Amino acid sequence: MWKKNLDPYITRIVVPSSRFQPIIFNHPNHPVSIHIGIYLPTSGLDREFIHEISLLEAAIENILQSHPSALIYLRGDANAALPHRPGNRRDMLFTSFCERLKLQRMQLSHPTYHHFVGESSLYIDAILQTVSEPSNLPYEKLVLILCSRMTSVVDSKHDVILTTFQQPVIECSLPPINNSSSVINDRHRIIWSEKV
Repeated sequence: MWKKNLDPYITRIVVPSSRFQPIIFNHPNHPVSIHIGIYLPTSGLDREFIHEISLLEAAIENILQSHPSALIYLRGDANAALPHRPGNRRDMLFTSFCERLKLQRMQLSHPTYHHFVGESSLYIDAILQTVSEPSNLPYEKLVLILCSRMTSVVDSKHDVILTTFQQPVIECSLPPINNSSSVINDRHRIIWSEKV
């Protein structure tokens, strides 16, 4: 979701999957950023997981060909832990994917926030972002986490995770304005009057 006034600067990328959706935010006064919502296949669907993560990586690489310096943000349910759990192939594959794209996990510091099933569920709900250099580029910040254990407002086994980030303003110099040619007006006169 985004504010309607940002519509002219948002491009939705069509991908051959319903498991992820990328958009590009390209505003002249801010760095280009790629925002991707994900819901990767769950445990037991390992073939589908491998297929979807390969489609996701290919989509990101295609976008980066047009926007090589774009920042990347992934948000959603990866159904794989980062850092990986020992011996878990899905986790190792997802960790390798993040390393290739230089993605880092946002520290949420919430103990069991995926289905609330214990330590094995740590860090599966992914909020990832490009490791940015220089470090003054925007980082996402955690605003609030709500779960059914804390409030009756959330009736779900997933958390509501609210984050925010502020895009820095890029100073850009506009090209000089060319004076347009003038046309002599000999047929109309404008007479100003102080009377209302």
